[in-house]
Amino acid sequence: MGANRSKGVTIFSWLIIIGSAFGLLAVGVYLKLGAIVAFLLYLAIGVISLITAANLLKLKKWARISIIVISVIVAVETLVTLPAAIEQSQAVVEEQFDVAFEETIQTTTQDGQPVEIDELRMEELKVTGKDTANKMAARLVIILSLLSVIFNAAVIYFFAHPKIKAQFV
Repeated sequence: MGANRSKGVTIFSWLIIIGSAFGLLAVGVYLKLGAIVAFLLYLAIGVISLITAANLLKLKKWARISIIVISVIVAVETLVTLPAAIEQSQAVVEEQFDVAFEETIQTTTQDGQPVEIDELRMEELKVTGKDTANKMAARLVIILSLLSVIFNAAVIYFFAHPKIKAQFV
């Protein structure tokens, strides 16, 4: 059966296995955020994706159909939750920025001597830095979300193709 499997099926299957494994490693973040429903959802999707991808390698018909359904669900979920993900990333910036800023300012030196910055300039730097960090966090979330949607769209397109469909029994 493995001889009839195209390279594309093998590549996509392994990418899904690797992505699902990394996703399962990262799913604990949702527990730290107190998002139990998200934790359970991503845990289930990760486990189901791993099982499905392993069966894609065995050319199981149900696995091809399942991965298309999973990819549709993940792509839609990614787009629907994008605003919340951006908001969450900015909440993390708000929570951690001040501490990181203070640590950076304390270690800023010129010619080995600490740099003195007046309060007004310090506040200006803080506001500018926080604004930049928020924009960067939002852009990162958007880029990662778009990559996820593009990958899932590619999976859907690939596994719905008649030549690929014909490989599965």
